[in-house]
Amino acid sequence: MYQCIWPCYIEEINQSSKTVKVIIGEKPTIVSSTQEISYSKPKEIEVRYLVRESKVRGHQAEFREEVLKAYARKCAISSLPNERLLQAAHIIPDAEYSGKQTVRNGIALNYLHHKAFDSYLIGIDADYVVHVSEKLHRLKDGPLLEHGILGFDKKRICLPRNIEARPDQDLLNRKFEKYLINNGN
Repeated sequence: MYQCIWPCYIEEINQSSKTVKVIIGEKPTIVSSTQEISYSKPKEIEVRYLVRESKVRGHQAEFREEVLKAYARKCAISSLPNERLLQAAHIIPDAEYSGKQTVRNGIALNYLHHKAFDSYLIGIDADYVVHVSEKLHRLKDGPLLEHGILGFDKKRICLPRNIEARPDQDLLNRKFEKYLINNGN
């Protein structure tokens, strides 16, 4: 059992003795912005680790498993069948979606397509058609952009066989409206 003591600050980490000096309840000294600071670029980047507190979505592993199962463990856009490269993308993020997470609020996507979907560089409309942003169409790049993203423009995603596991068209429409706004439409 652990008890949190707040605030606390790490003052020193000693790698050789593997110890950490922690200050509890006192603020560490902060250099004023008016003080001159000398800086020289180090030849190597110092390895250092930070400890952070984070909120973890306890339902995510179960959500991922159900979404990947619904999509036969393949990316809905590219059909990539490598489970280690797949994620369960939320159509509407947890923070905006009220209620329980369901497979209908998810799509199995590979890492690249998931990031593009969340960044509104690709959109999926309520008819399950992929739309690629003009921002990406204007780029000149190699085969990854050409075949990995642009090649799926105006193509339908692969849907789960189980109709009840298919993406909710109302949720897709909400997300697609944001895609249009983010792309000047």
